[in-house]
Amino acid sequence: MSGSGISEELMRWLTFLNHDNMEGVKDAMKKNEKIKKAEEEMQYLTGDEEVRRIAELREKYLKDISTAQATGEDIGFDKGYDKGYDNGYDNGYDNGYDNGKVENEINTIISMYEDGLEVPRIARIIHKTEEEINRIIKENTN
Repeated sequence: MSGSGISEELMRWLTFLNHDNMEGVKDAMKKNEKIKKAEEEMQYLTGDEEVRRIAELREKYLKDISTAQATGEDIGFDKGYDKGYDNGYDNGYDNGYDNGKVENEINTIISMYEDGLEVPRIARIIHKTEEEINRIIKENTN
């Protein structure tokens, strides 16, 4: 074995890990206490049905936790997206409506003024003060 460039210790571990030569495994266990301990642990873990069942249940639990977390994140994202969309739509609609009302009111005041109506009469019709009407006319005409 040493002629191949691989140490005997490494070969013992490879024999143990492959488990294809039980005589080689037994020999490796005699010569290396750590390999013996690893074989005992492996026999314990693979040989005890209850330990295997516990390991499987733990693995299932961890997968379930991961799935639940991912699902919770998806639900949270969807709720946040929906709420943000709804709020944005509502705010946009409300702002657009309000801006449209103001724009319409300004256009009406300017049209009335350009048609020759006097500021006091426009103020009475629109229900604004003369000062507000004069400001709107000043800001929106040349």
